[in-house]
Amino acid sequence: MAYTIQNIVDRARIYVDDNHKATDGWKEPADWLSLAKSEFANIYRKWVRESVLSFLPITGIFTGPSFTFPATPLAIMGVAQVIGNQVRLISPAMSEYGRQPYWDDAITVPNNTAVTWTGATDVFPDGGGNPTFTVTLHPPDTASGYQVKYIRFPELDALDKFVILPEGYEDYVALRLARKALASEGASSQAIERLIIDAEASIKMDSFSNIQGDGPKVRIIRPYAKQKLFANSLTWPYTPAAWYYP
Repeated sequence: MAYTIQNIVDRARIYVDDNHKATDGWKEPADWLSLAKSEFANIYRKWVRESVLSFLPITGIFTGPSFTFPATPLAIMGVAQVIGNQVRLISPAMSEYGRQPYWDDAITVPNNTAVTWTGATDVFPDGGGNPTFTVTLHPPDTASGYQVKYIRFPELDALDKFVILPEGYEDYVALRLARKALASEGASSQAIERLIIDAEASIKMDSFSNIQGDGPKVRIIRPYAKQKLFANSLTWPYTPAAWYYP
């Protein structure tokens, strides 16, 4: 279901008994928006990982050696080079060498064909600026035809922006907003805490069979091993457990 951020805020105001006043209430709209931004960023990261939310990926086409995202992505599904009607998937170096390995650009391989990729914040912002997130090929191939598939965060810069939530989950987000609103006044509500716990239990049951695709698994598989399954395939890794989260 599609909801505006204002829809969620209005529901949160019900829980803090702030919806019947003649004025706009005890918090400014900008304050509610500030609280909502962090809540939506947190739940989108969590629910995409758990396959509660599923989005069609955005494809960024670029010429090597790097691609800079318009904004920091929520998740990177993978990087590949398209050659004719073939797709050559490239393994993420982070799965094998750690979250952010560093490379010596003087080291090359035959034809400089990229064999791995890394992702990192490229520029440290000044003042209130935003950092840029970049995917870099290693070795730094300068050929064309590279693609990166990713999911972006929803736009959260205004109360009239839409967000996508499973039906019924909007109440959970509103409860989290209500808890923060009360906390900002040095207050709390045991009733809201119990409702949040109940909602999280229900959401966990919904997501239990989604994380690995079709049901709970006993054996834990390292992400690198999962990525290697796609090394010689035309299939992009569409399992959230195999994606990279900046």
